Amino acid sequence: LAGGATGAVALGTGTVTLDGDGDEVVAGGETVPVLGAPGAEILVLAGQSGERPVWFVVSASDAGVEVLAEEGVDLTRALGRVRLSDTRIPAENVLGAGADEVAAIAAVLQCAEAVGVARWAQETSLAYAKIREQFGRPIGSFQAIKHKCAQLFIRLEVMTSSVWDAVSAADSGDRKQLALAAARTATVVRREAVDVVLEALTLLGGIGNTWEHDIHLYWRRVVSLLALGGSQDAWARRAGELALTTEREAVLGVPDRPEFRAGVAATIAEAAALDPVEPYGLGADTAAQLILAEEFDRAGVPQPSTVIGEWALPSIFEYGTEEQMERLVVPTLRGEIIWCQLFSEPGAGSDLASLTTSATKVDGGWRIDGNKVWNSKAYEAHWGICLARTDRDAPKHRGISFFLVDMSAPGVEVRPLREANGDSMFNEVVLDGVFVPDADLVGAPGEGWKVARTTLANERVAMGNTPVASGYRFDPVEVARSLDPDT
Repeated sequence: LAGGATGAVALGTGTVTLDGDGDEVVAGGETVPVLGAPGAEILVLAGQSGERPVWFVVSASDAGVEVLAEEGVDLTRALGRVRLSDTRIPAENVLGAGADEVAAIAAVLQCAEAVGVARWAQETSLAYAKIREQFGRPIGSFQAIKHKCAQLFIRLEVMTSSVWDAVSAADSGDRKQLALAAARTATVVRREAVDVVLEALTLLGGIGNTWEHDIHLYWRRVVSLLALGGSQDAWARRAGELALTTEREAVLGVPDRPEFRAGVAATIAEAAALDPVEPYGLGADTAAQLILAEEFDRAGVPQPSTVIGEWALPSIFEYGTEEQMERLVVPTLRGEIIWCQLFSEPGAGSDLASLTTSATKVDGGWRIDGNKVWNSKAYEAHWGICLARTDRDAPKHRGISFFLVDMSAPGVEVRPLREANGDSMFNEVVLDGVFVPDADLVGAPGEGWKVARTTLANERVAMGNTPVASGYRFDPVEVARSLDPDT
């Protein structure tokens, strides 16, 4: 620690075996590739002693110790194997660390480094997309590049959160929590970091494939971390097996509100004894919603959900009329009304304010014409929250209004979008001369974007509480059961 010596650690046993007991043991065989072995003075190695791996310490200058340098993918780090020939190890140099704990700590450290490397690559490629021009425009202004940059950032945030969770588990001192969190992080991060750096490399275009740019050094680093950290399948299997017996006790770390938490806990405890459980609204803000989710989970009570209704109702509460609230809120909370969201359009996805669906004023209400897409629940929804342009001459964010659309009204057509796997999770909704009465306009004409921001804010809170890893959602218990169906 004072800088007087360098060290290296083997993360596997290789072919090394240990014989003997008591005052001295004898080691022989060859280790797995060890980072930093060439030039290291202190070597922490592992050998198989009977049925279990045992870590021990030798000096590079000890009799029977030979370091064999190897050429690795990462050009910035020395790599080598250590060959032991009847190397005698005093008892005080035999360590007591368990194999699983060493592997878990090593995985967390490697994943933390991999995330740091991936973040450099993501930030570098994003900066390049802002200045590299094609056809007289920065390439970052093109939708394909814009979407890729956004996706890289999201993937990186998922990896970062996973590592923070594993570090938190390591700090807790609970070995079971560390084992599970480390296995999950190793499953989520290691392969994903390689893919993120490679995607960033492609954003750099031709220069990214040359020795002139440093990104190849970062790509080499994450590839070497993946190779040295063990099998990806083995980590995934370990995560599934651990999930059968251990539940991750993660805390989001939101600022606590003891009085509010106590009230929520008391209400949920009372509701838990009811049959059936009936949902009630609390007007909870972001932090309160997260506390609610934690307390439902702690009580073991499934949290009632109206899904898209939870995004629609806050907007009606804040900007709607008393009549709209009396007519729609209570039935929604009782589960009698299902909602869908009619925001995105074929030509207005990322840039939602560019929507072209029009709402023309007619006697007693509005005529709405246009196409909406990627609408979940539209096939069974009773009502939809819809953005439509009511003033084509106003700036695009100010000419939009927020409507409540009866999905059974004439002119509403729902078309399922068939996916590659045959499912139809999303829909396209065609609005052809749909009449919406004045009573179903939320807020004033032209204030739709302000109302929609409330909807989108609540949508983000709901999505932020959904577990995501490497672009897919999974239940670790179900994954574990798939590994051992008899359990």
